[in-house]
Amino acid sequence: LANPNLKPERQTELEFGVETQMLDNRAKIDLSYYERTAKDQILERTLDPATGYGVTLINAGEISNKGVELGLTVTPVRSNTVTWNNRINFTKNVSKVVSLPEGSKEILISGLFSNLANFAIEGQPFNVIQATYGLKDANGVSLIDANGAYSISPKIGIIGNPNPDWLGSLINDVTWKGIMFGFQWDYV
Repeated sequence: LANPNLKPERQTELEFGVETQMLDNRAKIDLSYYERTAKDQILERTLDPATGYGVTLINAGEISNKGVELGLTVTPVRSNTVTWNNRINFTKNVSKVVSLPEGSKEILISGLFSNLANFAIEGQPFNVIQATYGLKDANGVSLIDANGAYSISPKIGIIGNPNPDWLGSLINDVTWKGIMFGFQWDYV
C-alpha cells in the first residue's frame, strides 16, 4: 500500500578512530568509536490481511547505534615467498529505539500476527523478540495451573534480544608464491 506521507530517511554519524602500524608494518592496530542515528527510518509495517494489502512503508521514528570496533593485525612471517597474516576483530554495538511515530507504542518488524514476532519498542534495542511467556512467582519459580501445565501469560512480552552482545573474528591467511590459503572463525 502506497504511503503519500513517506519522507526520506536521514542518518547522522560521528566516528573517531586511530590506526597505527609498528615493527616494520608487522603489527597494526585500528580502534574506532561511532554513534549513528537514523531518523524517519523507513520500515515495512505489516497490515492486517483484511485490508487487502500485506505491508506499507512508514517512517519509524529514531534509532540510535553506538559502538566500538577494534582490529589487530600481526604478520609473524614475511619473506620473498611466504607471508602469514593474523587478524583479530572485535565489535560491540548497542542499539536503541529512541522514539516511534506519535501514537505508536511498538512496531511489528517481522512475524505474522502471531504470538511470536520481532518489534521496535521505544526504549528497547531494535528488533527485540516478543511472545507469550510462562508466568513466575516472586522467587522466579514457574507457576503451574490446575491441569498441571505451565501457566502462560495471556499477553505477549519481551522474551529476548537477537542482537549479540559482541562480535569477534579471527582471520588467518598464508600466501606462498602467489597462492593464498585462508580461513575465518567468527563468534556471534
